[in-house]
Amino acid sequence: MAPKRERAESSSLTAAKRARGKSRQGAEAASVEAASPDSKGGGGSPNKAPKRQRKAKADKACTGGAEGGPSAPAPVPQGVQHFLLKSEPHEYSVDDLAAEKGGSGMWDGVRNYQARNVLRGLRVGDQGFFYHSSCAKPGVVGVCEVARWAYPDPTAVDEAHKGFDAQGTAANGEPRWWAVDVRLVRKLSRLVTLEELKTHATGALAGMPLLTRGRLSVQPVTPEQWAFILGLEGQDPVEPR
Repeated sequence: MAPKRERAESSSLTAAKRARGKSRQGAEAASVEAASPDSKGGGGSPNKAPKRQRKAKADKACTGGAEGGPSAPAPVPQGVQHFLLKSEPHEYSVDDLAAEKGGSGMWDGVRNYQARNVLRGLRVGDQGFFYHSSCAKPGVVGVCEVARWAYPDPTAVDEAHKGFDAQGTAANGEPRWWAVDVRLVRKLSRLVTLEELKTHATGALAGMPLLTRGRLSVQPVTPEQWAFILGLEGQDPVEPR
């Protein structure tokens, strides 16, 4: 056992270390609180960044960052999304997309709210099916890819365009309709017809919007539906009974 004096000195040193430790922790906590935008101290409002930071963030969202054009307000999910774009081939076909100067074309004229919501949630790199509709043999003819994320559809506010909408701008000044740029990845090796897809309506393609809400010009496609339809491309066509 240490002498009584040594024990007293050891106890005093331990107490001093504890005091210095508490002082240091308190200073660090105060520094973190002052730096945090959620803090009520440090001159800021709770849960709000300084006004200059909020304005810079809003400006970046409005300009669309490096891609150019206003961005869509929809949240950005993780991973590649899949979709389906419908077009009447006499109006705009997969060959028209392939012939676009610069390699991509504007997908405009969407005037349905459900279709618009899908469209403005798309991101650069998302891939979709190009689908020919209202023709002798409707079906999937190609694979396309988003080349520019959603921006206000200029045809909606162009009075000379057939897609003009007098209410194309909402009361709050925000655009009502959106467009994206897409490019052709490839044509399918064969047409996968709507009739063939319907033969899987109660199986692998159950619930697919193309088979349940066919009028939507822009539709979501699940990863499973995407893989299944691409698998059909390499098989012999199955005629409905």
